[in-house]
Amino acid sequence: MENQALHVLLVEDNPSDARLIAAVLAAEADKGNAAQRYDIERVDRMQPAIERVGQGAFDVVLLDLSLPDSLGINTIKRMLDATKLPILILSGQDDENLAIQAVQEGAQDYLVKGQGIGSELTRAIRYAIERKRGVERLRESEERFRLLAENSADLVTQISADFKYLYVSPSYKSILGYDAETLQGGDVQQYIHPDDLPDLKERFLQAVSKKAETFEAEYRIRRQDAEFRWLEARCKFFYDDRGIFNKFQIHSRDVTERKQMEERIQASVREKDALLKEVHHRVKNNMQVIVSLINLQFERTDDKHVLELLKESRDRIFSMALVHEMLYKSDDLSSIRFDAYLSTLAETLFDSYGANDLDVGLELNLRPVSVAIEEAIPCGLMVQEMLSNALKYAFPAGWTKPKQIRIFLDEKDGEIRLSIGDNGVGLGGAEPPKKSLGLQLVDILSEQLKARVTVQSGDGTRFDISMKKNL
Repeated sequence: MENQALHVLLVEDNPSDARLIAAVLAAEADKGNAAQRYDIERVDRMQPAIERVGQGAFDVVLLDLSLPDSLGINTIKRMLDATKLPILILSGQDDENLAIQAVQEGAQDYLVKGQGIGSELTRAIRYAIERKRGVERLRESEERFRLLAENSADLVTQISADFKYLYVSPSYKSILGYDAETLQGGDVQQYIHPDDLPDLKERFLQAVSKKAETFEAEYRIRRQDAEFRWLEARCKFFYDDRGIFNKFQIHSRDVTERKQMEERIQASVREKDALLKEVHHRVKNNMQVIVSLINLQFERTDDKHVLELLKESRDRIFSMALVHEMLYKSDDLSSIRFDAYLSTLAETLFDSYGANDLDVGLELNLRPVSVAIEEAIPCGLMVQEMLSNALKYAFPAGWTKPKQIRIFLDEKDGEIRLSIGDNGVGLGGAEPPKKSLGLQLVDILSEQLKARVTVQSGDGTRFDISMKKNL
């Protein structure tokens, strides 16, 4: 607006008033603080004024209400019908009621001639133009919103602070079956599924109390045919100048098919979990049958070497069966708690070798660690071999010192650390050959797991295992 001429259509039949108005605008334009020029075109009748606003590029209309061919409020109405330009009334009548009526009809302002108009006139012109532009921008914005809302497949609603429908888009009819007139002024809460409403309302009010700008939720809403549909909704809150919540706008879409698909997938997962649990249960039972058969063989031989081999085989099978048993009892079929597994395995082996009767102490320092089934079975076999070796060879007959076996488990920086140690004779005094079948099995399993195994022997023996966690 500044530094360029404003094109003014002056509708005034009195030449003296016209000259006065032109002089006032020229004087204001000459002031150093105005920096605004005015290009004024004058007409003295209503009909030519209507013709000119349809032809010329004007910024504002200065309108007298007493013209030879038009008088009073009818003059404003005729001009408003002819143009969308901002209209400023310059009248010789100091009539408050007329002024109020003029503004109500659509005039931007009402000034009385001869009452010291000067800077007041230029300010009124500037404000009139800006207000008109603001109204036009608002109207265009509302029109864009209306077009988007009416042509969108999404549901668009505006709802008051007391949960009454202010606006619903036409898509409500095609998706939920309701006419806009049916919902207008109704309470949105009566359409929401009663199981969803309490939690939804509580979270909604919490968001409002925190002056949140947006809110997202999924809930069920009742169609006109009483069927409930799932909506995925994004809500925007509106607050007045005092920060008081006064309405909100919701954009939502029907996601019923997606929710039904999710429910089918979850049901399928539950079914597969149940089947997998049954598989683990049957594998464990089959292994338990093998263990029972081996136990029967104990009664058919007195050969100590054969009995030892049978016992080692039984313990190895048990270590694998224990993994399947824990998976059968677990909610997560992809992993097991290895700390719980080690605790059960150690106690079972202690009972198997009668370690408690021989006063062998067991110290467990196990942090919670979960491992995948692919890691659990080979790692469990490694522990079984190391622990069995300790129970068989660490404390030979006649050992008088305290007997202690320690198991440590921890996880740090994605790496599992495990150690099995004793305070017995050490590898140098042990009976088995340097590379027994058990130790060979440890080597094979450590390569399979890509684990590092180190052995310390001196005042007892300690196996340290470290491997990357793949879960």
